[in-house]
Amino acid sequence: METIPAWAYELVTSAIFIAVILVARTLLVRVIRRQSEILSKEQRRWINRIRNGAWVLVLIGLMMIWSTQIHTFALSITAFAVALVVATKEMILCLMGSLFRVSTQPYKVGDWVIIDNVRGEVMDIDAFTTKVQEIEAGQTGYQFTGKVIAIPNGKLFTATVENANFSKNHMFQDLSVTIPANTDDPAILLPLFRDVIEKHTAPGREDAQKYIRRVERKSGVDLPDADPQISLKTSDLGHVSYKAKIFTQTKTASDVAAAITADFLSLVYQRKQIAEGVKTAEQNANVAKAGEKTA
Repeated sequence: METIPAWAYELVTSAIFIAVILVARTLLVRVIRRQSEILSKEQRRWINRIRNGAWVLVLIGLMMIWSTQIHTFALSITAFAVALVVATKEMILCLMGSLFRVSTQPYKVGDWVIIDNVRGEVMDIDAFTTKVQEIEAGQTGYQFTGKVIAIPNGKLFTATVENANFSKNHMFQDLSVTIPANTDDPAILLPLFRDVIEKHTAPGREDAQKYIRRVERKSGVDLPDADPQISLKTSDLGHVSYKAKIFTQTKTASDVAAAITADFLSLVYQRKQIAEGVKTAEQNANVAKAGEKTA
């Protein structure tokens, strides 16, 4: 009767072990997903931990199960190992990048990051890639593009990694309103521009200041105040540009900028209409006086 080789037992044990880990991982993920239809950041983080933890357990378990075979063939697979390293260097680089991320913690699930000029919110992290929901930065703020981009963790060694979480809740928004120079006196319009900005930014000023103080304590960096910064410039065509930098919530930045622009232009239009009405009235009065003298 033939003796069953030892590797056969190890193969069966490995298959059973992997099946148990995968079933346990699936059940835990399902339990978390059933708690709510839309996953929160904390739930996504736990799912990420469970998935990564399962693969770590599989790796450790297989090494323990096959330890005898590994020890037996360790000396005979040197050439094969060198070839394997050369063939899988990108995968190894990704694994090393994953270890680097774990040790330095430059970002976590839910953070806004910029990696290799890709801006997005971190949705998932595994041993090889970081998946981000792409965010497009425009004149009116930040908007999700709908694209999910997988960035190899090896990029952490070769590309700049920026944690842009500061802009996730609040952001410095630049806005500019340009009108012809002969529309009205800038000395009158500039205070009106400041009043309009104050009207739209004052309600959230206290929360914005608290957010800035909190970020300063965490990062140890002195940040500008939440008070609006207003300036006046002229263009090459002789137009007047009323500019401002405001600190507001990221999700409402475009709405606030649009409301400020609309209100200010409305005031300019009203003043222009009043000025034209006064001018017309003066002209009519002059015509009437001239008619009286002629009569």
